[in-house]
Amino acid sequence: PDLESARGRARGFARGAPPRLRPMAPSAVSPPDPVEETLLQQRIRELVRHAAAISWHEKGLEVPEYAPDDPFAPVYNLLRVLKNDFDSVLADRDTMQDRVLRASKLSALGTLTAGVSHELNSPLTAVLGDAEVILEHADGEVVKRSAERIQRCATRMRDIIDQLSVFSRSGIGGTRVDLDVNECAKQARDELAGLLQQRDVKVQLELDATRPVIRCDRAHLKTVLHNVLINASHAYAGHEVAKPHRVILRTERVADKVQIH
Repeated sequence: PDLESARGRARGFARGAPPRLRPMAPSAVSPPDPVEETLLQQRIRELVRHAAAISWHEKGLEVPEYAPDDPFAPVYNLLRVLKNDFDSVLADRDTMQDRVLRASKLSALGTLTAGVSHELNSPLTAVLGDAEVILEHADGEVVKRSAERIQRCATRMRDIIDQLSVFSRSGIGGTRVDLDVNECAKQARDELAGLLQQRDVKVQLELDATRPVIRCDRAHLKTVLHNVLINASHAYAGHEVAKPHRVILRTERVADKVQIH
């Protein structure tokens, strides 16, 4: 019998009392067969060993083979039903423990992020304000480009802090917006210009002419682009290659996707 029929038998047995047997006349009772009695005791011992060997902390249960008319078949099926139900309880417990642990980690991250945000927002606001003043009064193009780079870097730092705050509260990223991948690639190169110059790395952009637009979180995309450039600049370490080292950052539209490599 399958699990459903075994479960139905078990429930029916639990709901109702076993049928009452009519007493048999003493003359109708035959003496027990010694061979059958020995086989019965052997099967009982096998059943007890099987029940004792069940590992309740591991999933699954191996049920020994038995004939359909075996009188102990309902007991084996009942053990299998109980083990399957217990496995479901263990799985639910593990899922709940994972959720509690994740919530605890997010709570700790939220506390840390709140402190970092409080300490960094004030100086970032001052940096952004000073950069705006420089842009308004600067005459040279070099000063203007430097002030614009300062603004982008400070804004990105603020976005990262906001992103951590959102993640710690809900476990998801920031707001998704439509972004020009080519423009983000240019900004990532400019924001890392100082670091790349120190490493004698020159970034060459090969951007898709269709100017692909994707919908994603700005801070996430900037982090990906920065990691690509930084990892590429690290690849030259320990190699005797003519300087400046060249790194190619390419954007390419492939069907309905955009590749960055």
